[in-house]
Amino acid sequence: MAGNQPTVGFIGLGQMGRGMAANMLRQGVDIIVHDAAAGAMQPLVADGARAAASVADLAQRADVVFTSLPGPVEVEAVALAGGLVDAARPGLAWFDLSTSSRALALRLEAAFRERGAAMLDAPVAGDRPGPLPATSCSGSAATARSSTGTSACSRPSRARRATLARSAPGR
Repeated sequence: MAGNQPTVGFIGLGQMGRGMAANMLRQGVDIIVHDAAAGAMQPLVADGARAAASVADLAQRADVVFTSLPGPVEVEAVALAGGLVDAARPGLAWFDLSTSSRALALRLEAAFRERGAAMLDAPVAGDRPGPLPATSCSGSAATARSSTGTSACSRPSRARRATLARSAPGR
C-alpha cells in the first residue's frame, strides 16, 4: 500500500481497460499496469503508472488487481501457468471485469480462496447499458469498499450514481 491507499494492478489495456486504468490514474490511484502488448502500457507509464514485467510481478506488488480481457481464453492464460493464482497471497483481491465463463470464474475463485485471497467475477460490457450480474464474491472482496463508499458486491443507487457523476472531475 502507498500510504493508506491500496496499490492497484491493472491487466488488459485494450479499448476498455485502457480507459478504466487511465481514469484511476487521473484520480491519483497508485497503479501498476501490464498488457501482453508492451506498447499498450506506454501511454499510461508516460502519465505516471508503473509497468510490471509480468502478471506475477504485478500481482506481487499490488493489493487489488483488475483484469479487463477479451474472453475466457485470455482470463485463464493470465490466471494460470505462473500468473495470478500462483502469485495470490492472503489479502489480495482480484476483480475480473472480463466477459468469461461461469465455470472458469468459479474454478478461479476457489483457487484464490484456497490461497486466502478473494476473486470477484464482475463482467462489464461496452455494448449495452447496465451491469452484468456478478458470479461470485468471497473473502475480502465481499467486504471491500471503493473510495465512493459502495460495496464491491453491489451497485450504487440511481441517486448515488447521479451524485457521483455530478462530482466527477471536469464536470
